[in-house]
Amino acid sequence: MPTIRYQLVQGQHSDAQIRELLTRSCEAFAATLEVPADRIRAFADEVRPQAAAVGGQLIAEGAAEAPFFEFILFAGRPLEHGQQLMATFTDLLVECLGTERSLIRGTVRFVDPDHWSIGGVPASVVRKADIEARAKSAQDN
Repeated sequence: MPTIRYQLVQGQHSDAQIRELLTRSCEAFAATLEVPADRIRAFADEVRPQAAAVGGQLIAEGAAEAPFFEFILFAGRPLEHGQQLMATFTDLLVECLGTERSLIRGTVRFVDPDHWSIGGVPASVVRKADIEARAKSAQDN
């Protein structure tokens, strides 16, 4: 279920750089959340330089690229997981793409498993035992 989506500017990075970013992002999810790799999804959406601005200036007109990321976790995961992953994904953008750290923005969204579909079935049904264990752990902390 863990999913990350990066917003990048088209033409700013090589396919190899983007591949490394996505691959390492999946590895970070797997290590932090202790989940099988086949549950993880990672995407890099590229927007035209004419369709992205920083501080009101288009990147096509000289503004620095300022990547954005958003990732999704099930509600009940510890807040620390989200915070650790925000730092990790920021580090990966710096390391893989050479982005200036201060320009990177990102967020985590916690989604109720009843509102997430796996093969058309709510995740709360498909992965009931996993979700209940995480919820209990969150209550104990």
